[in-house]
This record gives sequence, structure tokens and C-alpha cells, in this order.
Amino acid sequence: MEEEIWKEVVGYEGIYEVSSKGRVKSVGHGSGRRSGRILKPSLNTHGYKFVVLCVDRKSVSTPIHKIVAMSFLNHIPNGRIIVINHINGDRTNNDINNLEVVKYRENVSTCYRKNFNNYSSKYVGVSWDKVNKKWIASIYINGFSKTIGRYIIEEEASAAYQNELLKIN
Repeated sequence: MEEEIWKEVVGYEGIYEVSSKGRVKSVGHGSGRRSGRILKPSLNTHGYKFVVLCVDRKSVSTPIHKIVAMSFLNHIPNGRIIVINHINGDRTNNDINNLEVVKYRENVSTCYRKNFNNYSSKYVGVSWDKVNKKWIASIYINGFSKTIGRYIIEEEASAAYQNELLKIN
């Protein structure tokens, strides 16, 4: 069994700590909570665990995976450029060994494969279209999904995605 390591929560130093197992506790009196108490996480509408962090009478609901990534992986939140991926697809598993910092494009593409969907592709930007029974190539540009096309052969859909990717880079 791996040792649980505790670090200060970035931005809440001296008030909260987060563990390598994804648990958050209060450590200072500025939190308005008892020191040393493990916070009970809630689940947001997207299936991620979060806790409410308080400082100077301000409360902020913060996803635990972001807290862990900031404290252990030196992640700096920057919108949808670099994000945190749950490696096994389980959004509630915030253990440091289940988190990685990736580009948004990679995260959007891998979520299809890691949710154990039998109709998913091994290629980024490709998924199975159940209705048309073809492989669909799509790409996210500026937060919007663009369908490139539908293909009988999975590798052709991947090639179309790669060609489209070259146009935007």
C-alpha cells in the first residue's frame, strides 16, 4: 500500500492540505472549520468530486482533481489549453496515480476510449457512428466540435482528422 502524502493546497496555504489519495483537510483556523478535519466531497453535475474551500469569508467550490494536480503536478489552470485527465476514465478517482496533465485536445479524444465504450476508436478524433454504422472523424476547434466526415475504414477517418489538424496548427 502506497503512503498517503499531504501537501498544502495552492492558494490556500496554511488553511487546507490535499493528499496524494485525493482527500482534502482543513489545517488552519482561517477556514472557519475545525483543524485537521477531512472535508466531505460532493459530486457536481459532470460527475467530478468537489469541496468548498473558504478563506476571508469567500467560499469557492473546487474540483478535487484540480486541487491535486495543482499541488502535486504543478498544474496551472489556463482554461481549456492544458487540463487534467483521469487516466482510467473514473472522474471520482482523484488519486495522484490516476491523474495526468494533458492538452485539451488529447483529453477530449481519450474520453471516448477510456470509458470502455465498445464503439470507440483507438485513434484520436475518431469514434463510431452507431446510426450510420461508419467511423466519424471530428475535431474540436475553439471549443466547438466540427464533423470532418464519415468513413467505412477507421484508418481513413484518422487520416482525415490528421489532415484537418494540420490545417489549424
